Amino acid sequence: MTEPGAADAQMSSNDADAFVALSNLLDSITATPMNRSLHIQHLALCKSTPVLAAQLGTARDMYTSLLAVPESVWLPILDERTQETSIEELEAVNAMHELFVKAETDYLSIEILKRHATFLITVSELTLSEEGFKMSGYNEDDIRTKLQEVVSRGEGDMAHGSEVWNLWIEWELSRLEAIEEARQDRIATLHEAYLARLDFPHASNDSTFEAYSGFVSTYLPPAAYEDTMVKASAARQNALREWSKRADHERALVNGPAAYAAYLRWEKNPHALKTERVRCLYERAIADAAGRRSAEGDEGVAAGKWEGVFWMDLIRFIIEHAGDEHLEMSLFARAIRSVPENGEVWAAYIRTLERHDLAEQIPDVYAGAMDTNLLSASDVVEITLAYGAQLKRLLMSSDTPEPDEALHDILTTMLKTAVKKVRSLEGADPRLRLEKFWSSIYVDLHEPSEEIMETARKVWGSAVTFYSNSYLAWSLYAQFIWQDLRDINRARRTYQEAAVRSQLDWPEAIFDAWIDFEHRFGTADEVEAALIRVKHLSDKVTTKRQEEAETYMARTTHIQAEQQALQAVESVPQPVAGMDVDSAVDSHRDSKKKRKAEDEGEGSASKRPRAAEQVVEQPAQVSMSPAPAEPAYLKRDRENSSVLVSGLPMDATEDALRQLFRDCGEIREIKLSEVPGNHVATVEFMTKDSVPAALTKDKKRISGAEIAVNLAWKCTLFVTNFPEKYDDPTIRQLFSPFGTIIDVRWPSKRINTTRRFCYVQYTSPSSANDALSLNDQELENDRRISVNISDPTRKKQRTDAGADKREVYVAGLARGVKKEELEKLFGEKGSVKEVRLALGPDGLCKGFGFVEFQDEVGAEAALSLNNTEFRKRRLAVTLADARVHARKELPGTGQGRQVDLRNRSVRLRKIPPGTQEAIIQQVVEKHASVRKVVMKTGTDEAIVECDTIADAGKLTLSSDRIVVNGHPLEVLEESAAQAVRPAAGSSTGMFAPRTAGPRPKAGLGHKGTAGRATRAAAGSQASAGRAGITSNSGAVNGAGTNKGQDDFRKMLSGGK
Repeated sequence: MTEPGAADAQMSSNDADAFVALSNLLDSITATPMNRSLHIQHLALCKSTPVLAAQLGTARDMYTSLLAVPESVWLPILDERTQETSIEELEAVNAMHELFVKAETDYLSIEILKRHATFLITVSELTLSEEGFKMSGYNEDDIRTKLQEVVSRGEGDMAHGSEVWNLWIEWELSRLEAIEEARQDRIATLHEAYLARLDFPHASNDSTFEAYSGFVSTYLPPAAYEDTMVKASAARQNALREWSKRADHERALVNGPAAYAAYLRWEKNPHALKTERVRCLYERAIADAAGRRSAEGDEGVAAGKWEGVFWMDLIRFIIEHAGDEHLEMSLFARAIRSVPENGEVWAAYIRTLERHDLAEQIPDVYAGAMDTNLLSASDVVEITLAYGAQLKRLLMSSDTPEPDEALHDILTTMLKTAVKKVRSLEGADPRLRLEKFWSSIYVDLHEPSEEIMETARKVWGSAVTFYSNSYLAWSLYAQFIWQDLRDINRARRTYQEAAVRSQLDWPEAIFDAWIDFEHRFGTADEVEAALIRVKHLSDKVTTKRQEEAETYMARTTHIQAEQQALQAVESVPQPVAGMDVDSAVDSHRDSKKKRKAEDEGEGSASKRPRAAEQVVEQPAQVSMSPAPAEPAYLKRDRENSSVLVSGLPMDATEDALRQLFRDCGEIREIKLSEVPGNHVATVEFMTKDSVPAALTKDKKRISGAEIAVNLAWKCTLFVTNFPEKYDDPTIRQLFSPFGTIIDVRWPSKRINTTRRFCYVQYTSPSSANDALSLNDQELENDRRISVNISDPTRKKQRTDAGADKREVYVAGLARGVKKEELEKLFGEKGSVKEVRLALGPDGLCKGFGFVEFQDEVGAEAALSLNNTEFRKRRLAVTLADARVHARKELPGTGQGRQVDLRNRSVRLRKIPPGTQEAIIQQVVEKHASVRKVVMKTGTDEAIVECDTIADAGKLTLSSDRIVVNGHPLEVLEESAAQAVRPAAGSSTGMFAPRTAGPRPKAGLGHKGTAGRATRAAAGSQASAGRAGITSNSGAVNGAGTNKGQDDFRKMLSGGK
């Protein structure tokens, strides 16, 4: 048992630790008062430590005075202050009202608005009572105005805005009973308010309509009731339709910022854009993200990034669509309190002040941004360039021959301070944007003089001192010397000094620049001397890189060996009675088939391997001791043999990349591409052994731009289990806040229509790692998205291979069946992952569906339910093989399936090069139901197979053009597209196909040759009739003019 004295000592020790922690936190907050995470820690410490409970109010006041805070912080403050406020004291009521307004300014919160409205109504009960307690600013009209302001802040929230609106309308109705003068005017005003609310899409429209019915029956003449209600019912139908379109999005918002991003993308459809609705939805998204920032770990970090994205998107949207200066200024004032760490917001704020002729405010805004001490190096550069450009424009607009000295001093001092700050921060400014801008001040604004040029030279001299290993710094410095100072000898010395630096990030570039300089300005001797020197230096660089690559390879090999040894210990094989050699071989074949399916492109459903790639399998030999496991590297091994190069200059070429990687190994393929704000390339080597040497090129330079070289798979995410409605734009919207996306790759659905996964590739591994915070987030009810790095050594975890074996197809279902019923029924056979029902337009089951299990065992067990009775109907349960399609032939023709397929298909033309098959299908599915899309290899065409002939008709007759990647496509009926091609057997083609006919079937009634000849004749005549040519019966036996492919082969080889 602990002695009392010991307990007191322990308590005192804990209290002392708490006060020390509080003191340290307060010191940190003093240094960076706008750091939100410190304030969140401050609140948490005061809440969790009893001895610091008295400090909680101070912590909240400090937080709310410096930053915008979410409702979770405001609500306790408002509740406490409301209880303490005496509503009989004008000063106290005013202070409480102003506190509510301040809280509402931070973020949209329905709960805060409801409390504010309730407070005002409570005040009105005193000031408007019969006793007549008067209070300046709170008579009936004053309170009405204040309540309407509260309502206007929240009524745009379609899901919950009615909660505030209802408080106001109930107060208005209560006032009707207390007034006599102008009563009919108030009734008319409220009548219009009801109609306006019914015309606005919102979740409780039915409740509003019911309340309106009571209002009409109470305050309008009885004879007008029926006609009034009929008109109101008709008028609100559009609002009901608008809400129904948004209902799914609204329900999904509980899942957080990603769901808001998808909703916003849909709401901003230019065909039905309503600025106020979009603005309100942005406000809700910002408030949601802000509320999640207090979460620990990746979730809180991701929420902060989302909030910054939403703020900048809202600001851009308002600038583009509203053109409201007051609204823009108010948004910036709020945004810098919400995300003061976001340099993009500050820079946009400065530009907006200049656009609206409010430049006098810019110095204070710039100083405020810098004083936050939260900005990264790139943020400081962005803000400084925004302010510096404004000052430079002001200087250049002067009519005097020389610029304003005072203004010029402000600009140069600001740049000097900013450059110093950037160099003190992580990453600094490798592109030297500030130095380039600073140097341009002297060159563009002054008459050239020795003193001015020397000042500019010192800017570059300082740059090469700090960025001493930067090719770009030395190159720009030397260029400034020979181009602006016209000092050739000094420039030559600069090139020589740069070339001999052993740690230069891209020596080849400086070598080339030096040689080019000598060819332009040097003598023959100077050119030759430079060439000889560069040759010696190049040899040294090559030797050094080879040594670095060998060291890296040895270290990597050692690490891999240790990992393989550890895996071997962890997976010791269990003793077995015997070994099934055939099973082992089959397993080997299956793994090759799965890999081949992943390796094949989108162009062909089935391809024969080239002769060089065909595997000759030797008889398996059983060994008593297991062979050491080999890493599961792929035959071509794209993933392990590829690097991603980002940060390339706009003029980068494939030759420049080959030059950079020339000493790393043989290159198989280079793919250059452009993404917003970046140029990237994927470099694939012949073997994975070349990759370690290639990674040493990280932070080298091409044409002055510092590049980044990373393993391609480390920048790529494997994403699955997202909602079925998610398409390419939705996925890009979801993942774009974490970094620049290079590409989103989708699997073809021509064979397996149930595939639901994609690969998202970023320009850097850090972006991919940040996006992992989305993993396991619930984007819709009972569906959590899976996001993982696309590690090639974990291929089985990132593929849908074998999904069909885990899924069963269920037919014979009753129309009223629910997913929950099937989950319960099939849950008895195994763990059910998902149930999908095919629903008709009425929302009822069309009679079939799919049940996916967590493993194959559950699916196999579910087959026992085949032919069992469920809800008085017999079920048909089979494994869901997506490759099997029902064949439906029209009677009498023998070609009904082909005719039906052709009638259900359309041909798309003018498809942009490189378009993914899956992207086309996603776009087309927005117009009609589609079974599959097949790209025609080597053309700009694709065949779309629709579910029905009516769906094909929708595509060909639709007034809305099908647009893919900004390119409108041409849509043709497949039968019409085939008609313009040469008919089979005509003389316009080189080859004619063999006469087509059904294959003979084994069994009763099929005699082989005779039946085959008869059907062939019928088919030939039918074909001839469609092509508009005549045919005789002899053509069937080869006596006519029709010839097969064998005849044409003989003709071409000289035979007869």
